[in-house]
Formats: sequence, structure tokens, C-alpha cells
Amino acid sequence: MCRAINVAGKETSTCTSYSECDKGYVCIGDGTHDTCKRYCTQNSECGTPRGQCVIQIVDGAQKAIPGAVVCSSNCDPATSAGAYCPANYKCAIFTATFMGADHDITDCEIQGAGGQGSSCQNGVNAGDDTKCAANYSCTTTNGTTFACRRYCNRTTGGTECAALGKTCIGFNPALTVGGTEYGVCN
Repeated sequence: MCRAINVAGKETSTCTSYSECDKGYVCIGDGTHDTCKRYCTQNSECGTPRGQCVIQIVDGAQKAIPGAVVCSSNCDPATSAGAYCPANYKCAIFTATFMGADHDITDCEIQGAGGQGSSCQNGVNAGDDTKCAANYSCTTTNGTTFACRRYCNRTTGGTECAALGKTCIGFNPALTVGGTEYGVCN
């Protein structure tokens, strides 16, 4: 199918229609916060070390569209503050299910303003990661109270936590993307 390219958007671009993404890219998201994503067939097309070719595009009935796969971002949630993301977006960690297997990935999402310890509670047993600032994730350490906590790189010792007087703790199970294990400051 042919389409116009009115804006040659790439990974760091938001979009409201397909015509706002360059050739080889597609505009996808939740309908409100959409970004341009690169089509791919293998991980090497997605940027190393964190980009992966594992985001399956689905139709309106949530069925996989054959051959419609896009890259996750190569962003680093502990240090980049969204360097590979559009303005006002941050890097976060997600799980993508592709070909029957779960893959830990980094990708971009809307950022909030919450820093270390800020509430990101959204209902009784839920958190909202978009309430947290860049480099922060909405997590719980006790199963009930959700708070923004700084991402840290456990592979390099979690030094991001020192300035906050905190310790880098890991997730269970461990979250490893591109050879880096991530945790949060607690």
C-alpha cells in the first residue's frame, strides 16, 4: 500500500497519522500518544545493545498482522532520560510477547514529574508509570504502595542511587535488556 509522507518522522518523532512517519516507519501507539516505529525483520536493524525486533503490530481484534513487526527503542532507562525518545517521553522497561516468548525491552512512554518516592498510585492495586519523571519507574516494594523510584544499572553497581542515599535493588525476576540488569533505588 502506498502512502504520502508529509513529515519524515523517525524514532524520536510523535505522530497522529501514517503520513507523519518516514518510509520504513509506522505510526503506532494508544491513539493519543503515538510515535513513529521502524519496521524490522531482525534485531540488528534496531540499534544496539537494547533495540529488539519484537513488537508485533496487531489489528483491531488484537490479532497479529503477519510480517508487521517494529523495533523497540535502544534507549537506556537509567541514564539516557529518553535520548532515543520523542520530547516529553521517557525510556522505560516493558515486556513484549513475540512468537510465543516474553522479551524484556526498553521503549518510550509519556513522562510525568514524579521523583524518588513520589506517589504513582492509580487505584487500589495499580500504579501509573506515566506519573514518574524520566529515569524513574512506578514500582512497589511491598505489593500495595506504588512510588516512583530511580532506575539503576545493577550491572555497573547501581551508582545512580548513591546521590539519593539509596541502594540499587533488583527486580524479581531480574530485568535484563541488552546485557544490562536494571533495578530501582530503594
